[in-house]
Amino acid sequence: MEKEDEKEDEKHVFDFAKITLSKLVRRNLIMEIAEVIAPYFRSKKKDASGQSARFISVKDIQFNKIRKNNTDEYDVFVQLLSDQGSWTENIIIKEFSDNTSFQQEMTRYGELEIRFSQVPYVKLLPLIHIDKQNFRIVYEKQNGFDIDQLGLSQELTDFTLGQLTALLHGPKISRLDQTTSQLFVDFLLNHLPFQDEERGSIKKLLQPHWELLAKSGGGYIPFTFYDPKKFQFIPMRDKGSITKNAIRYHGAIQSLITIEDPDYPVADRMADISVIFCKQAYEEFLLNDEVEDTIRCISDFLDGYDEIAAKIKAPPLKDMYPRGSTLNLQMLINFLLIEINKLHGTPDPTGLKNKDAIRYVYMLLVNKPFDF
Repeated sequence: MEKEDEKEDEKHVFDFAKITLSKLVRRNLIMEIAEVIAPYFRSKKKDASGQSARFISVKDIQFNKIRKNNTDEYDVFVQLLSDQGSWTENIIIKEFSDNTSFQQEMTRYGELEIRFSQVPYVKLLPLIHIDKQNFRIVYEKQNGFDIDQLGLSQELTDFTLGQLTALLHGPKISRLDQTTSQLFVDFLLNHLPFQDEERGSIKKLLQPHWELLAKSGGGYIPFTFYDPKKFQFIPMRDKGSITKNAIRYHGAIQSLITIEDPDYPVADRMADISVIFCKQAYEEFLLNDEVEDTIRCISDFLDGYDEIAAKIKAPPLKDMYPRGSTLNLQMLINFLLIEINKLHGTPDPTGLKNKDAIRYVYMLLVNKPFDF
């Protein structure tokens, strides 16, 4: 028994040593990468006469590792030392598991870089190092603010998000396959605690909405994951002087976009718009039994969207949805997702306790408030 315990102890010691060695190797590798990219930051440290640092080296690093799909991502703080003092810079190292994933990231970056060149106040994180042999990319991490932190009016917030969304969607259009979405909605309906009669009624009301999706050309190929919460913004002037014209012509707000793996090869433009307004619409419905304020916000959003769409020569949204918008459908899908995330355990067979939720579903499908 004692010998077995000794063997077990030896195994734990060996495993700990392997983990420690692996971390040490990884740290040394990241330190080497930091030394390679350090000269990029030399010009950021200048003396009183404007002279850049003459030499620069890496004093220390600290990093966190995140595994995302087939990519190891390192958020690294690099402490730099130069003849003009020391400071810290933040970089992102992406290490891909294969050449295909590496090339996909490069392609997405290149496409968005070309597209963003038409609207100079929208920028990607700077790409500062490429290692093709080891499928590795290094970005300079630049931190901004969530748009809600800028203190803008709701109109300017929605206008800005509209402009950025149009740019991310791009000019190309694609047909949408309703099959995947329909299967997904069936799954949500079957796992939410609707009564059988309600579930059947909702599925019937969905039929014309599926036809709209099938007839639309509102699909686009995503080059990054669409999540407004991850978009970063930098005000370039005092918020009191930020207007639509200041945004349009003077870049009063800069947007920073990070490349992330998209969820789908083709996505519905209306699905992205619903991400922004879904929660707001339901909260307004609960308070006022209507969604008029949300409709006005979407109108401000579309003002910004249409301006950039015209600039990058994308067709008007109305032309992409000749039979009608799929926004009501996408608002419903996002709402069902929110509801299913609230569930814990087995659904109640007697149906949803929140009858406002059922009324809201019917309102979206029958009244179609978000047509344009």
